[in-house]
Amino acid sequence: MIDEVNPENNGKSPVFEKKIKTQVSELAWVLYLDIDRTLQLAQKSGFIHKSQSEASFKVAVPVTRYDIMHPCDVIEDIGVVFGYNNIPKVAETNT
Repeated sequence: MIDEVNPENNGKSPVFEKKIKTQVSELAWVLYLDIDRTLQLAQKSGFIHKSQSEASFKVAVPVTRYDIMHPCDVIEDIGVVFGYNNIPKVAETNT
């Protein structure tokens, strides 16, 4: 049986079904992390790094992670692994 989601799977259960593209600018704005550190943390979260550009990166999401549906879910998961207490405190400015 060929998997409709991943025809190259040759009948094996799909491990990674979904790919999510996340903007680097959103990640930097929320967590203040550079792309290299982000990809290390994404791997610790169980994501597989698929591609990247200066503006975005794409990860494959394990089929068991049904809670990861949007780029904000990827950012949240990376934030949990990084530790929300480790995010630098930035003073609010009124503009």
